[in-house]
Amino acid sequence: MIASWYGQKFQNRLTANGEHFDKNKLTAANKSLPLGSIVKLTVPTTGRSVVVRINDRAPGSKAATLIFQRLPQQDSASISKA
Repeated sequence: MIASWYGQKFQNRLTANGEHFDKNKLTAANKSLPLGSIVKLTVPTTGRSVVVRINDRAPGSKAATLIFQRLPQQDSASISKA
């Protein structure tokens, strides 16, 4: 999977599950994973990981993309279901 991030311009907008987007929380958007799913993002080059909850959809993106409010490091990443 490919991971990317979004932030300030979406702050306080409603997410697909009805929450207000908070760029400081560990949440993510994905087109096909069920809302509420927990996923783990690992940066292969560093081994650093973060666990996030899916709370939004990713309009216009491919199903294999996760969009995070922030990444542990700006780098290529692989995603695995936690």
